[in-house]
Amino acid sequence: MSIGAERSPRPRVWWTYAALLCMGALFLVLAVTSLTGKSVTVDEFGHLPTGLNLIGHGEMRYAHLNPPLARLLSALPLAAAGVPPIATDALAFQQRYDFWANGYAFMQREADTYHAHFVRARWVSVCLALLLGALAFFWTRRLAPAHAGWGGLLAAGLIWFDPNLLAHARLVTTDLALTLFLLLALFALERFLRRPAWTTALACGITLGLAQLVKFSAVYLYVTHLVLILIWVGRAPGRRRRLLGLGLVALVVSVFVLDAGYAFQRVGRMVSEISFRSDALRGLAALLPPRLMLPLPEDFLRAFDLQLLDAQTGDPSYLLGRSYVGGRWDYFPVLLLSKTPLPLLLLFGLAVGIRLRALRGRRPPDHARYDLILLLPAGLLLAVFGLLSEKQLGLRMILPCVALIWIWVAATWASFPLRRGATLLLIACCLWLGIETSAVHPHYLPYYNPLAGGPERGHLVAVDSNCDWGQDLPALARYMDEEGIESVQLLYFGRVDPVIYGIEYDVPRRAGRPGHLAVSRTLYGRGYVLPDHGRLVQGGPYPFDSDPPGVRVASLGHSIDVYRIGDAAPGK
Repeated sequence: MSIGAERSPRPRVWWTYAALLCMGALFLVLAVTSLTGKSVTVDEFGHLPTGLNLIGHGEMRYAHLNPPLARLLSALPLAAAGVPPIATDALAFQQRYDFWANGYAFMQREADTYHAHFVRARWVSVCLALLLGALAFFWTRRLAPAHAGWGGLLAAGLIWFDPNLLAHARLVTTDLALTLFLLLALFALERFLRRPAWTTALACGITLGLAQLVKFSAVYLYVTHLVLILIWVGRAPGRRRRLLGLGLVALVVSVFVLDAGYAFQRVGRMVSEISFRSDALRGLAALLPPRLMLPLPEDFLRAFDLQLLDAQTGDPSYLLGRSYVGGRWDYFPVLLLSKTPLPLLLLFGLAVGIRLRALRGRRPPDHARYDLILLLPAGLLLAVFGLLSEKQLGLRMILPCVALIWIWVAATWASFPLRRGATLLLIACCLWLGIETSAVHPHYLPYYNPLAGGPERGHLVAVDSNCDWGQDLPALARYMDEEGIESVQLLYFGRVDPVIYGIEYDVPRRAGRPGHLAVSRTLYGRGYVLPDHGRLVQGGPYPFDSDPPGVRVASLGHSIDVYRIGDAAPGK
């Protein structure tokens, strides 16, 4: 018996949409009930105030580290509620557009309602994640029309209930927004390649430009779009001129959308007027005529240059017990194997087997030629960050790859008739994923699969946004209240002053003083600046997990460990 009898899908369409609504509602419950109890994470700290300043002042220089769109969207609920931006005269001129400086100024001004502001802004990310699941549903229906109903539901479910995507679907960052807009751009490209016309070319250009306004990782879409269009030109020589001509139209439209996203501020500067600092853009500028007018916003180019400089310089990272600066080729493969739920790894492996079997039988499904649209961008992004970048800060950097792979997996499973055994296996994997996701609720950031040691041991594989991004100050505050601890020695990985969450603390200069010591797990693997009552002090890394200074008495959200040192009495 196979899934999907030969009958008209019309009478059964209603149940797929009903099931999609139920799945979306369940995702909404999981996301909302897990976002309120988590403190402001490292990057959220700067993103939201920047978005508020972009809306309030209309000055795109505030987007000097990332493009503006995701942060503008996140700040809309605050702007609608009348929360004012940071006054431009509150900061020194040199720091007026600084990412972190705006964050500190906003925290000090809004201390009483600080956490509530971020909870309100996080709803925007949740809504974007809902749209991402819906996009996966409709796209998979197009890729696998033979079993469109359950294939689309499988794609939406894999995305909505993957703990890694769910973790970032509740945060005010650019990662989930990039995933949505990058997939939207590829969806529009697929429609354009199917039916090259003015309408599809315009949609392709608009979505390509919108993706550039979210995060600089989307720049690689220009490479994938070009390669895929050339591949289709080779396969359809009769439409060569039409594909190339309309592809050029899409390129022009994308640049126009990008310029419009920066309100056309400082567009058309000459090459000689911009001093680039990264090796890549300095080399490119040297090849261009000095008086050439660039069709892109100066603020976009400067921010991109700063990101490239940061990527070539490298950041401290940690993998499998070793701290290092720069990049390792195996960083992201290890994360994918460690943080992907086992049922999803099983579904992926079997999908590869299904595709290889179809190719050996020389009977690939109609949509097999569109595999490149899903796998080429995923592979390119993985290669760039794994092989070329010296900045490796977590699985979030390749989050779009994860979503693309799950759509490919769902489309592959839905492309072939499945026997009863395969059907039962598919259902079992979906139930298994639901159990895994429910078990880790609400602590999605530190999720690791059982083979990697689970959430409690995952920090021995990788840290930073993979497990501890500064999200569990509320849990520490509750623990101190329950145990009657008035003050704690705190080594915290984050930017927020813990006083915002009602935590009395001091930052120890060395371990060993009797009392209670709370340590963020990221600091086991890498050093970081520590917040200390309005100032920053350098700290870490701390090898306490393997050689603790006392007795570990609590693990809070799988991200903060609490130790009791010496004869600590209540209130100490």
